[in-house]
Amino acid sequence: MSFTPTFKLYDYTGVTLLYTFEAVQRTNIPGQDTNHSIIIEGIRAKGCLVIGAGQVASDITIQGIFVEDNYEALVVKMDAIKTAIAFNTRYKLRLDKTIATYYEYNVKRIEPIDFPESLRTSEQIYNVVLKNNSW
Repeated sequence: MSFTPTFKLYDYTGVTLLYTFEAVQRTNIPGQDTNHSIIIEGIRAKGCLVIGAGQVASDITIQGIFVEDNYEALVVKMDAIKTAIAFNTRYKLRLDKTIATYYEYNVKRIEPIDFPESLRTSEQIYNVVLKNNSW
């Protein structure tokens, strides 16, 4: 049996699973390095000071597709994702690395969920943008 990584959204404590993203086609994680430093130049005869400043906020994009037999079933899934991922609410997003380990991000949804144009007869693309390091 092959391993398939999944994207799962938990409440802010990381205990309660709220939503599992279906058929993710594109994302920009893992791989984001959000570490940030402050560089101060000109206060010494040569060189500069580099101060570790923590992590900056970044956008996490998840694009997936809903596939169903009819329009009504697609609309139910569209409503479910909008209800499950409330606006400006703290969540933990987890992406599986292996069966037992995962990446974890502290996120909020601060943009509307996008459903690009579609006839919605059997499939619908969705785009979710979450703000990482936002709480």
